[in-house]
Amino acid sequence: MFQPKYVTLGSWMNVFPGIITVLPKEFVSSGIVLNPPQLSFNGDSLWGQFLKNSGAVNQERYQLFLKNINKAVDIDTLVKSFPIPVLLNRGPIDIFFKHYNTKIFW
Repeated sequence: MFQPKYVTLGSWMNVFPGIITVLPKEFVSSGIVLNPPQLSFNGDSLWGQFLKNSGAVNQERYQLFLKNINKAVDIDTLVKSFPIPVLLNRGPIDIFFKHYNTKIFW
């Protein structure tokens, strides 16, 4: 039987109040900004920030990225070119059960 001990969430969306307010405070406070080599350039955890919920391009973020990337001289400034950093949060699963006032079923 699978019995996870931790919850891990890495996303650029972890900075938004709508996400933060529904998560346990201990989990939110664990957030660290990901940088290479832990940061992958191959997924939505980074590139999804350029899309609107309709699927259209978020022009404001796209234009900011283009402006910033022209100044990038190394991997660090390349990562900082993205409008929103990717945060990694990790915490014990027990804090979620406590936060949501529910029980573990295993």
